Amino acid sequence: MPEVEELLRTTLGRGIALSVDVAPHVPPVRVDAAELELAMVNLAVHAKHAQPHGGVFAVIADVTVEDGEKLVTLRARDEGHGIPSHILGRVSEPFFTTKEPGSGSGLGLNQVRGVAESAGGRLRIDSEVGQGTTVMLILPAAQPADDASPGADGQVQSTAMPSARPQRNFEGHVLVAEDNDDVASVTIALIASLGLRVTRAANADEALRVLRTPQSGDDIGFLLTDAVMPGAMGGLELAMTVRAERPGLPVTVITGYAENVQAALDAKLDVVQKPLALEDLVARLKLAFAQG
Repeated sequence: MPEVEELLRTTLGRGIALSVDVAPHVPPVRVDAAELELAMVNLAVHAKHAQPHGGVFAVIADVTVEDGEKLVTLRARDEGHGIPSHILGRVSEPFFTTKEPGSGSGLGLNQVRGVAESAGGRLRIDSEVGQGTTVMLILPAAQPADDASPGADGQVQSTAMPSARPQRNFEGHVLVAEDNDDVASVTIALIASLGLRVTRAANADEALRVLRTPQSGDDIGFLLTDAVMPGAMGGLELAMTVRAERPGLPVTVITGYAENVQAALDAKLDVVQKPLALEDLVARLKLAFAQG
């Protein structure tokens, strides 16, 4: 849990206070810990944007019983501007966003809903304009025999909060070319949590300047670029240019558009679709940087 708190604090920045309250004896849940961690980062990004002048991001885990079933409820609460009732039911749809074009991906809450549903649970969002938002992941508790071990006091040790992440046996420097602040914040936080250094470029021209500058470019060991960015050169063109100039540098293109996937494949580029699955990112970074 301390590593997750560190990641959330980094994502929130100095203006948002983090509060974490995990009830005693919270049972484990059967969920991918890395994807749950990504969901928490997405919720932290949401809370940060909802409170531009500062505020609180509270994470609460407790246990309830519903129709005889033990449930773990993970709440993430902010005190921001809230979500209007007429769009509350749509905010977890893929690519739905209330932000200005280019400033929101519309994938954060959709990823959170996916985590809840993949664990056999559900997502609930309560919000009031001017009062804040509470996002709840309501997850069925795992049975003691389901990959859980009792603690010293006979209670099942709590894994309701993410307790595991990929091994931090990485050492290197990643360049992330991404114009979307939300996507960049989440991606950079996750890469940095693996022990890697990260430099961000907001467009392809900036990425090329970094790579072509000996003091910085020679140190870059991996390029992750969005396919669509503002400027004369997009991510696909950036990837092809970098491949020609530095053929040994691993490059991955991420995109939410099927036509860009096909264009990348036609150009024999490595490509993954949004929302970027954490295991896909880690697998590529491991190939580039893992030791031993």
